[in-house]
Amino acid sequence: MNDVPEIDPEICAMQAIGEALTKLEPESRTRVLRWAQDRYSPELVRSSAQKTTGTGQMGVSSMPPSVIATDKLEDFATLFDATQPHTDAERALIAAYWVQIALGVEEFDSQKINTELKNLGHPIANITGALANLSARRPSLVLQTRKIGHARQARKRFKLTNAGIRRVQDMISANQDVSLDAPSE
Repeated sequence: MNDVPEIDPEICAMQAIGEALTKLEPESRTRVLRWAQDRYSPELVRSSAQKTTGTGQMGVSSMPPSVIATDKLEDFATLFDATQPHTDAERALIAAYWVQIALGVEEFDSQKINTELKNLGHPIANITGALANLSARRPSLVLQTRKIGHARQARKRFKLTNAGIRRVQDMISANQDVSLDAPSE
């Protein structure tokens, strides 16, 4: 009779994942976790994003909600078309979503998202004002995470909130039957 306990396969899997993730940079780690989540348990992110705190406010999940119809939102142009933003603030929100969620960038600056918009032919003249608008809303859709430099024009870094992510997903859902199910040409 063997008295050596059998090693739990879950513990082995967690150890292997932990070892693999510690070797990665934070942005790479986020992309790998998002891929694993989408591949092995997509319902987990949606259910954890819907949990509320004792105050009835949405709790912050460790990973953002996954993209609706991820396989059909293959590039920024497709996302932009699927959401049909009308204002500069909405356009900034969609670009921020693309950069943070699809590209896996944890923090972004205004130049990065305006570059994405410029490439589509929709630049925002006052991108800082659009981000300030999103930040001033309640609940806030974007948060300033830090400021690099001391001048008024110092680079500010931003991050979408869960409310911002949900707002984009609501925009996708509202237009999903029209934009995503249309026959391809």
